[in-house]
Amino acid sequence: MEEKPFRLFSSKLKPHLQALPSTVHTVASTTKLTHVDHGDPDADASSTVSFADLGLSKWAVHTCIELGMRRPTPVQRCCIPRILAGDDVLGIAQTGSGKTAAFALPILQRLATEPYGVFALVLTPTRELACQLAEQFRALGSSLQLRCTLVVGGMDMIGQARALVQRPHIVVATPGRIKSLLCEDPDIPAAFSRAKFLVLDEADRVLDVGFEEELREVYLIHLLSKMEDMGIRSVMIFVSTCRGCHLLSLLLEELDQPAVALHSHKSQVLRLSALNKFKSGQVPILLATDVASRGLDIPTVDLVINYDIPRYPRDYVHRVGRTARAGRGGVALSFITQNDVELIHEIENVVGKQLDAFECKEKEVLEDITKVYKARRVARMKMIDDGFEEKAEERKAQKMKALAEKGLLKKRKRVTF
Repeated sequence: MEEKPFRLFSSKLKPHLQALPSTVHTVASTTKLTHVDHGDPDADASSTVSFADLGLSKWAVHTCIELGMRRPTPVQRCCIPRILAGDDVLGIAQTGSGKTAAFALPILQRLATEPYGVFALVLTPTRELACQLAEQFRALGSSLQLRCTLVVGGMDMIGQARALVQRPHIVVATPGRIKSLLCEDPDIPAAFSRAKFLVLDEADRVLDVGFEEELREVYLIHLLSKMEDMGIRSVMIFVSTCRGCHLLSLLLEELDQPAVALHSHKSQVLRLSALNKFKSGQVPILLATDVASRGLDIPTVDLVINYDIPRYPRDYVHRVGRTARAGRGGVALSFITQNDVELIHEIENVVGKQLDAFECKEKEVLEDITKVYKARRVARMKMIDDGFEEKAEERKAQKMKALAEKGLLKKRKRVTF
């Protein structure tokens, strides 16, 4: 099964609402390669294979010999022919097994015949790895007059933007910095229009928690844009924190999605106003923390979205119970990350059924990724301007002071050595 940064799981609550549109998840064919131990019989049988036998050009073979690479390693024997053939490849091998050359050599060989524009984008999780990869590309491509640009944090951003506009052959980057440049400079995305290769080095680390968070926002916006097609008139979105709830409300506002937010950092007047707008149908989307999961009388909610999975299964029951009330139908969708798997199993045990996977057309979802990223940046700036963080810190300090005055704070034990 293909691993995802997160999945959407749904609970359909009877009687059924209008059926959600069926979707087909399109995935490029992937060749999965596992590490072949050097002591394996197959590895011994392939020990006479040369770089030339893998389909590399004379200049590439000569470069390998000059760099002390006499024979291809198992991962190189498996990957190089596949990449040259144009396959999508997932390579798995131990550190020091030659993974970089396994993808760099075929990329450089293809580049030699099409030396125009950015030919490959290589993403890696850390600056140190990015520097190392850039050095290896330059060494392997020394005979090609290779132009390789390093795009990482901690370096001059303006200089990096200028270098990208010049369209180097290879761009080695960390995700955060390349994303910032792509979003902030309208000329940079065009530099990648002829790119033929995308490499995710240390892929499990590249797709870290921060990236999952941003993808969740993209998927959420896509789902909300399909409300009318799904026959959905009202949505409640549950978020675990007041900060997250406020940020999402600003994001939706920036994207012209009518929504109101309900959380404990709002005054009672603003909370009641938000609730009344949602209940009356003036606004179709209500963002809320668990303050709205029980007790409130909201008769018609067509869709509940768990943007964050609740820590306790019973809270999940209370949340999804906001829909399918009084004999009406409803749907509950939950965003699931790998960290939520145990919670999901607990929830399934409590509700007595397995949650269904809700498939989306990924290509369609990601069409608006740049627009969402830009809106998120504006939302964060608005959050700074409205002083939300400072107010949150003040509230926290006041709460701690009140608890201390009541003697409810546990005294920390002093440890001496």
